[in-house]
Amino acid sequence: METTQTKRVALYIRVSTQEQALEGHSIQAQEQNGRQFAERMGYEVVEVYADEGISGKSTKNRFAYQRMMNDARNHRFDLLVIWKLTRLGRNMLDVLQTVEELLRYDVGLHSISEQFDVTTSTGKLMLQLLGSFGEFERNQIAENVQMSMQSLVKDKKRYAGGRRLGYV
Repeated sequence: METTQTKRVALYIRVSTQEQALEGHSIQAQEQNGRQFAERMGYEVVEVYADEGISGKSTKNRFAYQRMMNDARNHRFDLLVIWKLTRLGRNMLDVLQTVEELLRYDVGLHSISEQFDVTTSTGKLMLQLLGSFGEFERNQIAENVQMSMQSLVKDKKRYAGGRRLGYV
């Protein structure tokens, strides 16, 4: 008699403060969507990795991401579920390296909002296109912020975002 083992799923969720405000894809909403997907598929969520308020520019300072990749390396889950590709990152090279590493560890990847198979030629093309768009969007946001800051300085206005450390 053949037994089937339940697929072990890990959720990776990330928001930067700015994205959370603009897109409304909060940590809680991403986790809920991931859990609902796993339940529909009959999978077991074994871990949730959350990087809150951390930019997708680089994977280097994302501690939950680092822990997730270590767990993937140690085969602690079979499938990584994300809300959308930009949750993995907004740096094209980082995204491609992450997906390549997951596949090397025999860990699948499922994006809830963008459904494509990264093991096919079409899926790899979609991965590259969406990764490029994510990086482009990040660069545009950075350019807009820089332009706004320069405009404030030129007009001798004060930046009103957040308090400086040490000031109340």
